[in-house]
Amino acid sequence: MKDGRIVLDLDTKSNGFGRPSQLLSLNPGTGRCAGVLLGLGEIRIVICDLAHTVLSDVWFEMRRDYTPEEAAGQIKDNLTRQCASLGLAIKDLLGVGLAISAPLSYDGRVLNGDVLPTWGGVDLAAIFSKHLDCPLHAENESHCGALAEMTWGAAIGEKDFVLYKFDLGAIVRDGVVQRGFNGSAAEFGHIVLDPQGSLCRCGNRGCLQTFAGGYHLMQHAEKFGGQPVTIDQFIERTREGRLGYSRLIEDAAEKAGWGMGITASILNPPLFIIVGKLATIGRLSLIHWSAVSRATRFLHPIRSPTCRDRVCHRKVPR
Repeated sequence: MKDGRIVLDLDTKSNGFGRPSQLLSLNPGTGRCAGVLLGLGEIRIVICDLAHTVLSDVWFEMRRDYTPEEAAGQIKDNLTRQCASLGLAIKDLLGVGLAISAPLSYDGRVLNGDVLPTWGGVDLAAIFSKHLDCPLHAENESHCGALAEMTWGAAIGEKDFVLYKFDLGAIVRDGVVQRGFNGSAAEFGHIVLDPQGSLCRCGNRGCLQTFAGGYHLMQHAEKFGGQPVTIDQFIERTREGRLGYSRLIEDAAEKAGWGMGITASILNPPLFIIVGKLATIGRLSLIHWSAVSRATRFLHPIRSPTCRDRVCHRKVPR
């Protein structure tokens, strides 16, 4: 790798004994890669070099229940423009990583498309390889998030923690993301809180997601507002203190505390990291802390300079 200039030598360090250690770094000039986040009603595309420097970052809105074919076409068009601005073509990329808000099987099929309902059973490689002429890698969005937290975020140095969203999540044990038997581990949004509750898009009733998930909160907001609402509009109106939105968040946070309490009772993790756009609502964070403290008893909120868009709760020994 050194001969190919993929790896560069940095400073040498010595502790006074034996051969000095040699620090290495990936050469940022040897390649570019892209990451794609397939979210609820929006898609984000980022291009980076091997030193993790962001070279291009764009996002664009999609209709809420867009299809895999629609996504693949839009991604190809936008990624082509991004690459052209950097003097590249898609085929020049080392690869494209696809992060989707859904659990994936070990062979890359979408197991459950409740956030993106038309995606269930889709083979991502089969769809996207028709549009993107480079290597592809697909993964559950929350699993990617857990790896990012261990690399740059609130879980640096942590071997055991839970990354919590109100649809998907991730369980990390001994520094390894746990995927489960078929890849659907940590679907926290489908913890059933009320067996007679509202119908969830997974087919069950009363899942946590029906109380605290972004899709369902936007549906409720649209019913009393009489017009379509995006997740960003929902967050903005909640921060403004609009009455109906505040009540939705209060109810959602209380149920989220119940779900986290159940998770804490089963897994007993030392650290929870709550992520997702809803975690950026300051009022939600305060209610979370109250609800989670009651539900889990031994988890307490902590402030971290890396937690700009997430809420962290750490276990405090008795």
